[in-house]
Amino acid sequence: MHPKNDKLQYVLGGGPQLLPKLTAKDEAFIRTGSDGKQVDSIGCNKTAARTAIGITNDDHFLILCVAGKGQDEFSSGINLEQLAQVLSNLGCTRALNFDGGTSTTMAIADKASADGALKMVCGKEPETRVKSVLMIVPTK
Repeated sequence: MHPKNDKLQYVLGGGPQLLPKLTAKDEAFIRTGSDGKQVDSIGCNKTAARTAIGITNDDHFLILCVAGKGQDEFSSGINLEQLAQVLSNLGCTRALNFDGGTSTTMAIADKASADGALKMVCGKEPETRVKSVLMIVPTK
């Protein structure tokens, strides 16, 4: 914690790190269970809808949502290794996985809407209720 700020206001969790190196094993998202079998707790190696954030060398942020047709659990989308490659191809040097699977959703402000309604650009139909959101509001 920063010495001048003794109150934590906002926290955002995610993982594993995607770039500069995928750390799914280091962070125990992939581990060996007590029975000796590999445990992939969030489906790192399976294809699924994914949401991630990346940062470029010039400190631009990129939020990416990838979803396959129908967005059924582990039936379409990409795995974390592929997600890291996509972010790298887009110029990111640092990246973090956020969410995946059927709860992956992204909405943007619909500029064509007079009331500033949100338009879903990635998500399951019918809509899935999600408990945690990251909302970015541009400053003027």
